Amino acid sequence: TVRDSSSASTSCPAPVASMRRRRSARVGGVQHRSTSRHGAARGATGRSGCCEHCSSGRPVGPEPVAAAATSEQPREEREPCCSRAELCGALLALEEEREALRGLALRQRAELAAFERGRGRLNAELAEAERLLQAGLACEDCTRSCAEDLARTELQRLSAERRHLERELNSRRAASAAVAAAVAAAGAPAEAE
Repeated sequence: TVRDSSSASTSCPAPVASMRRRRSARVGGVQHRSTSRHGAARGATGRSGCCEHCSSGRPVGPEPVAAAATSEQPREEREPCCSRAELCGALLALEEEREALRGLALRQRAELAAFERGRGRLNAELAEAERLLQAGLACEDCTRSCAEDLARTELQRLSAERRHLERELNSRRAASAAVAAAVAAAGAPAEAE
């Protein structure tokens, strides 16, 4: 029994070794086929990756030449690129200009409101001056009319007084003439005697 077990233990590793050899040969064949497939794909696509699906390398064809030509372009032909500091400075300048324009707009609005108030005050004063002018003209007309009325009344009074004096003078003349005639008539018979 001991001999059988020892023979079994010595004869067992042979199948295991053969299985290991077959497994390693199978894995080696798969790796060789995958390597050859990757090489063919890399030769077909011109890329340095493992295959056309997972390749991340750059093409080895004319693309490096184009990149070199692009890098050799003059600096003036390239698009200008502003740095972060320049952009921040331009933004700050725009904000300052906006604040300045806002302050200017506020000042202009305040000045416009002051002008509007001044215009309203001037319009009120102009209306008051127009009213006073019209009142002054009316007063002048009234004064002129009153003066004319007074002059007319005074003229009428003087005319009436003149007529009265003329009538009194005429009556006195008539009386004196009558007295003179009577005296003359009385003196004539006395002379005749």
